[in-house]
Amino acid sequence: MKLNEQIREHRKKVGLTQEQVANYLGVSTPAVNKWESGSTYPDITLLAPLARLLEIDLNTLFTFHETLSKKEIGQFCNDVEEVANTMGFQAGFSAATAKLQEYPTCDLLRYSMALLLEGTLMRSSLSTEEQAEYERQLMVWYEKAANSNDEETKEAAISILVNKYLAFGKTEKAQELIALLPDKRTVDKQMLQINVLMKQERYEEAAALAEMKIFSDVATMQNYFIKLVDIDLLLDETDSAACVSEISQKMASLFGFWEYNGYVCPLQIALASKDVDQSIEIITMMLNAALTPIKAPAMFRHLPTKPTDDTLGSRVVSLMLHQLETDNECEFLRSDPAFQILIDEYRKRFPQTGDMS
Repeated sequence: MKLNEQIREHRKKVGLTQEQVANYLGVSTPAVNKWESGSTYPDITLLAPLARLLEIDLNTLFTFHETLSKKEIGQFCNDVEEVANTMGFQAGFSAATAKLQEYPTCDLLRYSMALLLEGTLMRSSLSTEEQAEYERQLMVWYEKAANSNDEETKEAAISILVNKYLAFGKTEKAQELIALLPDKRTVDKQMLQINVLMKQERYEEAAALAEMKIFSDVATMQNYFIKLVDIDLLLDETDSAACVSEISQKMASLFGFWEYNGYVCPLQIALASKDVDQSIEIITMMLNAALTPIKAPAMFRHLPTKPTDDTLGSRVVSLMLHQLETDNECEFLRSDPAFQILIDEYRKRFPQTGDMS
């Protein structure tokens, strides 16, 4: 909420008219009207008396302690993404910066904007130097969010930063951040909550919480499978990697996860072995799967349904195409005619986004 909105709202809360505020502060009624319309601001000497009159402190008057709901943050992110998609990344970054200046103490907003823009930046056509500069600025946002008083935001930002520091070879810095993360609770809070809900005969809520826990844990396990395949390949233990990959695929199928997820580990192995035919076959299946609508698994029927994101598939395909065209591990594929035909076919449908600014 802006300064003019705070003045107007709190004036009404204490039951004062604009004329009464003007009389108390020794200014004209039109001056107060202009404050509330946002066309002018109170003189600095009037700020403290104005806050006392409105029965608030200066922090409230300037919205320094104002927080945003997750719904509001989600809407802001959608707005910024729309700007970036239609006017270019630079315009989206400017829109995000303006919103952060409006809510400078909201760490969740800062983290969410950084995460959104990082994904958008990867799909942009900015030069390597321009991307690097924006990445440095987004890094600053993550670092500020990592010092948040909100534990959830802090942990999420630290997780991002650890991976970034590792990519930069700064292992000691990454270790310092890991030490700041809390150890897993010995008491399973979700299980205790499920027990309470069952005693209260709130069975639908108990089922939803149990399903959410299962879904979250399986998704986490899938990430560990991907990492374990990476480790096995580094150790040149291809048989073990293939075994882990097979289990990962079966688990994704068993729990009704998106078909796309099941191809991640097999692709890791195919790329590591530089198997052109196998890589192209898996990439083709992944691109097709990305464009297949996600169906909610039957076993997760108690979870709240979210509106279908019609753009998810196209965004995943665009990001995958960018990686296939730029990642070093895909270099051996680019001279293959079949690979180029596949990329060209999908690029016609999903052209690389450019900056119009």
